[in-house]
Amino acid sequence: MTGKTVANLAQDALLCRRAASAEPPLVRANNMRGNDLGEHEDSERRTAALMGFVVILVLAIAGVILVRELRNKANLEDCLMAGRHNCAPIEVPLRP
Repeated sequence: MTGKTVANLAQDALLCRRAASAEPPLVRANNMRGNDLGEHEDSERRTAALMGFVVILVLAIAGVILVRELRNKANLEDCLMAGRHNCAPIEVPLRP
């Protein structure tokens, strides 16, 4: 070896690991100043989450409406299959 002790080698290895995992100085400085870059990403994330929520809400409402319509049609069909004739109300226009 070139005169370095084990402690010096361990310290050099620790410094190399810290340097490799540390943020670049520019990124660290921007984070310290509270750059708007992070707020912009948060805003985009919130917008995407809100749009996903709206899509799910619209699909849920459409599903509820579809189930109601199918239930009404099934009830009408069951009534007709039972042989009844007055299953659906018939609107008759009033005579003048």
